[in-house]
Amino acid sequence: MKKNRKKIAILFHGLVHRSLEYTNPSFERYVLHPLQKNYDVDVFHHSWVTKTIHNPRGSENNIPINLDAIDKFLPYSKGVIESQDDYDSTINPSFFTDKNPMIGCTKTKEDAFITAMNSLRDLESTKRAFEYMEKKSDRKYDYVIVCRPDVEFLNTFRMYGIEKEKKTNVVFAPFFDNCGGTNDRFAVGDYKTIKIYCSRIDGAVDWMRNGLAKNSESYLKKHLTENNVEVKHIFLFFRRIRATGEIFYQDMARIEKELPKITTKIPAVFILMHVCIYIINFFKRRVSRIKKK
Repeated sequence: MKKNRKKIAILFHGLVHRSLEYTNPSFERYVLHPLQKNYDVDVFHHSWVTKTIHNPRGSENNIPINLDAIDKFLPYSKGVIESQDDYDSTINPSFFTDKNPMIGCTKTKEDAFITAMNSLRDLESTKRAFEYMEKKSDRKYDYVIVCRPDVEFLNTFRMYGIEKEKKTNVVFAPFFDNCGGTNDRFAVGDYKTIKIYCSRIDGAVDWMRNGLAKNSESYLKKHLTENNVEVKHIFLFFRRIRATGEIFYQDMARIEKELPKITTKIPAVFILMHVCIYIINFFKRRVSRIKKK
């Protein structure tokens, strides 16, 4: 490790092993390796013990997933894998009433219950990932990145705008797919602020029981606002990959929808550069997958 370099921790959470074989190459190429050139970077994870994923909202119906994927694709990550069943036993099903916010985005109440449970598991995992990092590392991290493991990055993540930020209590999140709130698939901020970001499970049961926000993005925005955390957007492209390897193409449509809204805030040359990089990488991946088939 070089002296006087700033330190960054990256936290994976949720079902970390769900689609790592499809997403990890882009994480290493566009996030991990670029950061390692200028920072000391440690990676941590928290995941749940389960051999299948059941996510009706994402059309992942009891898809087999392999826990060994974490050791295979994230051998440099320190983490813990805990019993999903044990956590589920702490949740009282009566919490979920007709006010369950997931009813509006699923076809049946049963699917809404499953989706709500998946959301609670993910939020609990996010908090436990941060707590694991606190417990196992004696480093003082300047920044912490929180990242879902099922996203495929399409352009390089840069820290230059983030490092220039003089305010405290600021979270940087992707500019797209906010769904009336804040995109909850990637975030970066200072240590103290990301600790707040990772604590939203503390009020999540009330959110589910009383319908305090219409979706997870709205709940995240509500949580950050209540804790005086400002959200600023970063120009980062990614798309979700399901456990089957299927690309969630709706993410691309949502990126295209949001682009016109930010063109007045970001220099045109900067936008054009990143859009060109995204287009080139997108078609490279399409060709690569066709060749593999």
